[in-house]
Amino acid sequence: MNTLLNLSAGLFILGGVVDALIGILTPFVTRRTPLPLDAFLQNPGADRQLFGESPQRLLATDAPLAMLYRTTFDLIGMLLLVFGVLQVAVAWFALRAGHGWALGALVVADVLFIAGWGLVYSQYLRRDIAFGDIGVPPNLLIPAVLLIPAAVLGFLGLRQAP
Repeated sequence: MNTLLNLSAGLFILGGVVDALIGILTPFVTRRTPLPLDAFLQNPGADRQLFGESPQRLLATDAPLAMLYRTTFDLIGMLLLVFGVLQVAVAWFALRAGHGWALGALVVADVLFIAGWGLVYSQYLRRDIAFGDIGVPPNLLIPAVLLIPAAVLGFLGLRQAP
């Protein structure tokens, strides 16, 4: 039993579970009227600057936009669920077993996931909205915070593996 690999896998699993839970909850949240938060990410002021209006107001007054929002978030929620399930499976079955490819796949997938959020944030940054004013959603924050310790523990654990 390799403690470092188990710790690494546990951190990747935690990130995957968070993504899967957010994915499961997404369709329920996006169908609430009005939206429970007056923000797309975390900060209503940043969203008003970007969109010219609050997301709640835009969705309440534009039925086709509201349908596009819900359809898009249904897809995003499903992708988060799939990503989370795959991350848990790879970490549980392959990384814990000492397969080096699993650590590489998990790290690359998380880095790409985080980089993908760069596309979202780029829209705010183009409007000169400071990164600190936007907010970071938990499905980005948790994998980003866990990635470095999970990768380091996995690397050290693989070096110890027989």
